Amino acid sequence: MLPLAIPIERGIPDLRKIQNEMKELAFLSQINVDYQIEKALKYFGDRVREGKLIIIGGIYDFVGAYSKQLGRILITNINGIVNPIDLQDKARAIVKRIPNYDETSEEFKVVSKLIDEKVTRIMV
Repeated sequence: MLPLAIPIERGIPDLRKIQNEMKELAFLSQINVDYQIEKALKYFGDRVREGKLIIIGGIYDFVGAYSKQLGRILITNINGIVNPIDLQDKARAIVKRIPNYDETSEEFKVVSKLIDEKVTRIMV
């Protein structure tokens, strides 16, 4: 684990835009996850670029900051991707790597719905 002061300092200027304590804390956690992934990419970036490794960062939303549901695990960063649409596209691309992948299947529809719900971020 890396120190928290650096990533938290990065997020402080944006807190005024959020104006919701639960979301502010979740946003700072997100910033910390981003920082951890940024550092991991420095060490493992070659493997990521070669397609041998995927670095996924997530948050356990125990206060319901991302939705009204408590206790959800959410993916907020994949290989440094943080834009919500790009993040969901990357998650779908990862699913497509599964052998015998079939976009017309019921399983794909379920996975797609889960990606829509659980691959997200608090944006400012």
